[in-house]
Amino acid sequence: MTAITVRYLKFDLEEHQELNAEVIPGEVEMSYLMVGLSMILPYIEPYIIKHSIAGQKIITDPGLLHDMRQFSHQEAQHYRQHSLFNARVREKYPELEALEKKVKADYERFSQRGLKFNLAFAEGFESLTNPFVIFMWRSGMIRDMRGPLADMYAWHFLEEMEHRTVAYDVYYHLYGSYGYRFWVSLIAQSHLLRFMFSCARLMLHLEREHFQARGGWPGRMARIWKWTKLAGKYLLLQLWKTYLPNYNPRHLIVPQEVTDLAEHYNNRAYKLISG
Repeated sequence: MTAITVRYLKFDLEEHQELNAEVIPGEVEMSYLMVGLSMILPYIEPYIIKHSIAGQKIITDPGLLHDMRQFSHQEAQHYRQHSLFNARVREKYPELEALEKKVKADYERFSQRGLKFNLAFAEGFESLTNPFVIFMWRSGMIRDMRGPLADMYAWHFLEEMEHRTVAYDVYYHLYGSYGYRFWVSLIAQSHLLRFMFSCARLMLHLEREHFQARGGWPGRMARIWKWTKLAGKYLLLQLWKTYLPNYNPRHLIVPQEVTDLAEHYNNRAYKLISG
């Protein structure tokens, strides 16, 4: 059984101010990728919860059942909070709604493929978020982010680290096939990244009048090259390890800065369910 705490929080969404989607000042491309990640969460996390609940009906291990319930409660809070932020984004970029409708249909289609596929898909998504958390902290991204999304991601990814073993444990408890997990992980992760990049491209297109003011193509290429190097340094090796047969999220070294956030968000929560 893992220590997983469900925290109920309120975030300042600055309803009286116009939303600034450039959540990392001066880094518009990466900002819009991070907004794209937020936009998909109200679709993928309910999908994961749905199949976690289905898995609970056939698992008898009491410790794993406890973890799955805490995991589902955490994920429910995540997507509800991101939904509030995304509503503000949609006010400014209503064209994103077409991408959201498509991704919603994707998860409805995936749900027809059976429990093994859907639990492997959930594990593939979770195994990408784990190294991405490390990347956010080690690259300085989370330090440089501004606005409510920064606060939301700090809380969200703290809890991702707390429940990082659950989807893995569920999949291997029920099925244990490495090859199948590897294949479905690639499907899950490529689906997520395609959506994030689609959101970023659309938002950049909608703001194309600002292109020259942001440095034109030289500025864009410099920013993309910067983040490519940071991903190479802090993300790709960690992600590669998740594809290996001996991968286990328990071996992940969680940045101390992440675990140090637990007390902060515990104190801010208006309700706690401790694990």
